[in-house]
Amino acid sequence: MFSDYAPSVASRDPPPRYQEVYTAHTPPVSTPAGPSIASRYVAPLPWPISDERSPLLSKHEPKRRRVLRLLCAVLGFILLVIFILQNLSLISCPLDDVSASDKRAIRRQWKAQMKDHDLLVKQWAADREQHTLEMHQWEDERAQWREERNKWEEERKSEERHRKEVERRRQGVYWTDSIGDAHCSAYSTRVYRATLKDIPPDLNWLEVCSDMPNTVHDRPVDRPDSCQPNDQGEMQASWLVNWDEPGCVPYWDKIQYKRCAPGKPGIAHFEARLWGMNHGENWETMCATTPGQIDGRDIGHPTSCVNKGIFAGMVGTWELPQKFC
Repeated sequence: MFSDYAPSVASRDPPPRYQEVYTAHTPPVSTPAGPSIASRYVAPLPWPISDERSPLLSKHEPKRRRVLRLLCAVLGFILLVIFILQNLSLISCPLDDVSASDKRAIRRQWKAQMKDHDLLVKQWAADREQHTLEMHQWEDERAQWREERNKWEEERKSEERHRKEVERRRQGVYWTDSIGDAHCSAYSTRVYRATLKDIPPDLNWLEVCSDMPNTVHDRPVDRPDSCQPNDQGEMQASWLVNWDEPGCVPYWDKIQYKRCAPGKPGIAHFEARLWGMNHGENWETMCATTPGQIDGRDIGHPTSCVNKGIFAGMVGTWELPQKFC
């Protein structure tokens, strides 16, 4: 039936429109109620009939939609202008009981207060800087005064030692050479001992010993830490010397964080192994008195020490405050 209208392969003409085919092959049918069916189908419609070449989106926007969009844009612009004017206190809001003039006055007062506040802040900063400068000057003066006082105290002690030494020498009393113990007594500390000789019989041995100065490592010491008779009946004194003792200076391995201390909020647990101890030293004493450092910050001696044997050695533990625990 439609073979006459079938497109020829050789001609490559485009196919006919649907409306033309439908009109050509639809016979008119009369009905008692009106025109034929074909005439009703081919009657012009209020909108254009689309085919395969018609675009899916229309390029023409309905007039009503354009008018509505324009009204929305104008209304939005008016509301934006009203909002800006209200924030600038140029017009009053119907829902606000404060007039625009009062708002402007309040705003001027607020700006004046802010300006005064800025002036006060600058003045406070200047006063604080001046106070800091005065504090530094006062600290310098205090340090200078403390240095002068220490110097005066050292001179007084030196004169006192010299006086006592001259007095004892006149009576023939003197110390033998100071000899250090074989082992350290603590970190950087060794006990040195000496015997007091030629004490006159009319003098109190203990009184002479406790007030007799001596010299250890070319450094004068005022008085012994202890005085007691030895096996030969002589008065022997001892001093705790904590300078120039490199054989009593062990060191810690890198102090590392281990964990948060259980049951102690804000406290962290650190550990390190102690190295550099000589044979025969008291591990517990040396561990308990050896200070540690973390990133150049002194953290003091350990909270506890644990001897973990010949392979793990002596391990010190510190409990230090940490925010993340």
